[in-house]
Amino acid sequence: MMFRRSSIAIAAVSLFAVIGCSSSDPAPIKGQGEEGPGGTNPAAETNSYGVAYPTQNLGIIARSGSKAGNIMKNFKFRGYPTKPGEVIPVPNSEGLKDVKLADYFDPELRNKNAAGEPYRVLHITVSSVWCTPCQEEAKEIVAKMSDLDAKGVLFLTAIADGPIQGRGAELLDLDGWVRKHKANYTHVLDPSLKNFGGFFDAAAVPFNADIDLRSMEILYAGTGAPPDMTEHVEKWIRWTKQNPAQGASQ
Repeated sequence: MMFRRSSIAIAAVSLFAVIGCSSSDPAPIKGQGEEGPGGTNPAAETNSYGVAYPTQNLGIIARSGSKAGNIMKNFKFRGYPTKPGEVIPVPNSEGLKDVKLADYFDPELRNKNAAGEPYRVLHITVSSVWCTPCQEEAKEIVAKMSDLDAKGVLFLTAIADGPIQGRGAELLDLDGWVRKHKANYTHVLDPSLKNFGGFFDAAAVPFNADIDLRSMEILYAGTGAPPDMTEHVEKWIRWTKQNPAQGASQ
């Protein structure tokens, strides 16, 4: 996907690199080349009911923080997929599986919560063990998971660094994080930001992104934890209800 660079945007990114992780209002993502994160995805895979993951920009309505129709690439991880609200048992070698964003793609909104409400948005967080605001954000999500799930939001957290800044996370770091927070939604490894590194500077964690599950388009992406996660995701759920995604049935 292509973002236009500007001296202001570059300066903002540099500032986050100096400040490090922050709990202030989220800042926009930095610019990317067309083949960078969120850009064209040459290796399409299908979702659970056989629909191919988008390989080109789909949308017609401008999304926040990106050009209209920018899609999130079909990133792949290793981690613990679990249903919302189910605490992940660790260590759990049998539970460690491949997780890819194609698993979440749902243009027909077939995937529903216990109340029958379709999941409309995937909220992604990228965190590091050393980052205090990342820890606080994790506590909030875990504590509010029941309410957030009822609103139609799925969550995915990727762990980038371990306890030392700049040192990529390992399985023991992921297990420690899951155990500490009693994680009750999917967690994966993204060591040294192998996948999400193009979106932001590693020192600026946490990174947050909201994805329209009907099209895998980026609704929002930025560094810094939202001041109120419930308010943040509710905004994007409303957006998906009020705005169609091109080619989506709902």
